[in-house]
Amino acid sequence: MNKGKLTVLIIEDQEINRLLLQGILKKEYNVVEAENGKDAFEKLRQHKDIAAILVDIIMPVMDGYTFLRKLKKSEFSSLPVIMVTGEKDDDTE
Repeated sequence: MNKGKLTVLIIEDQEINRLLLQGILKKEYNVVEAENGKDAFEKLRQHKDIAAILVDIIMPVMDGYTFLRKLKKSEFSSLPVIMVTGEKDDDTE
């Protein structure tokens, strides 16, 4: 990883969406990927330099809502989070 760049964690179960987000971000940021919220906590423990998180709402194992609740109670609670979703309904937004 490039030591001069900040690191962003992308939490997304769909590989194509992870690749798209990585493609957008990789010029400016180091990118770490996780397939679900559970995997994301493992990545957060492995990569102490993560500066921000992009998280999908709908995922198997641990969805974005559960991830946020657990994140709020963790040592990583100060990290900025951006929610992403492919869902188009008002309730999800």
